[in-house]
Amino acid sequence: MSPSDEHKKAAFKAMEGHFGKDTPAFIECFMKAGADEGVYGDDVYDCMIQASTFIENFKGSVGEKAYPAASTALLLVILQYLADTGPRKNKK
Repeated sequence: MSPSDEHKKAAFKAMEGHFGKDTPAFIECFMKAGADEGVYGDDVYDCMIQASTFIENFKGSVGEKAYPAASTALLLVILQYLADTGPRKNKK
């Protein structure tokens, strides 16, 4: 099911809370990266909606005070996982 305009606006608003004025540039970069990998339009927006939902749920589960350290630790784990398993691992 493709996301509605309302869902897209909600995702944009959620991302604005994290990226501020850089949100449009982030979305453009995300869309280009998706297109480079063969993923387009609604699939990219669906991914962004799921990611923004995860971020809010994660923040709520670790608490406001612990969130900065927990999010940094989570990001490092995700980046290491991508480095170890990503499709670009053997590309130079």
